[in-house]
Amino acid sequence: MATITALYVYPVKGCAGIKVDKAAVQATGFALDRNWMVVLEDNGKFRTQRQLPKLALVQTSLPEAALLGAPSEDAALTLTAPGMSALQVPLTPPTGLPPRLIDCTCWEWSGKACDEGEVPAEWFTQYLGKPCRLVRFAGKPKPPGAASKADVDATRRLTEEEFAPSHEVAFPDGFPFLIASEESLEDLNKRLKQPLKMNRFRPNIVVRGTGPWSEDAWASLHIGSADRGVDFDSVKPCSRCKVTTIDQETAEVGDEPLKALQAFRSGEVLEYWHQKEFTHKQHSKAVHFGWNLVPRQEGEVAVGDALQVLAARPGVGSNAAAA
Repeated sequence: MATITALYVYPVKGCAGIKVDKAAVQATGFALDRNWMVVLEDNGKFRTQRQLPKLALVQTSLPEAALLGAPSEDAALTLTAPGMSALQVPLTPPTGLPPRLIDCTCWEWSGKACDEGEVPAEWFTQYLGKPCRLVRFAGKPKPPGAASKADVDATRRLTEEEFAPSHEVAFPDGFPFLIASEESLEDLNKRLKQPLKMNRFRPNIVVRGTGPWSEDAWASLHIGSADRGVDFDSVKPCSRCKVTTIDQETAEVGDEPLKALQAFRSGEVLEYWHQKEFTHKQHSKAVHFGWNLVPRQEGEVAVGDALQVLAARPGVGSNAAAA
């Protein structure tokens, strides 16, 4: 039986995550997952470990109730980092003060996000050594699968239409959830001189009890019991970048696992990359670990929940697991 072994929420894009026992599934991801991001002060462009590896050392903390979607009025996001005093960012703005929206970008999306003010801006500017600001996602998304371009305002962000039309996302790279398999990591580690931890891949959901790379064949899945849980569609393999080469405990940058993945997890190698969406050169050259999910409804999932595959992906051969 496939079982959920770990769940993670990453409140600030690029910073350390929080390991939780249970989490609230919302349209844009787990409650408060990637609801904040660091942007450059002069142009609003987002920054991650790709440009600033030391973001990995920023630790995040949130009250349990907030992580389950029901924060108290005095709840706050707490941030700590080497050489810095703790920073608290209230989840509820002061009464009577409307949020200050500023222009920012996250990959292809340009829109408005809530500026968290001078204190967080000064904290990140001091830590990172360049003028930055902390912004918070300001969108009010519709239920999973109900969004459309026609009703999306400047604060809301849609997923890639060719993979998941009518779904929304906060500040992850592209989709609300990322699932990864412990067996796939074990298979990858056999090909490396030094084994890597799962945190290199920053998943939201970790599963055990499947064969290596069997997640390639999942088109849809259910997490939870028959009368409780959430259905997900598995919509796109996660192409991996420099972040996977960064030690999440030290922020040191290496070469692996990208070199190892190139040998057996590139779009060119994986035979089932025949769908039109993957014929573009950027997809055939990319290397993949984990899959992006979108939810079909809101709910709650927990460590220990069973994972049931509802539908298989058509045309997926065996070479993904056998490579």
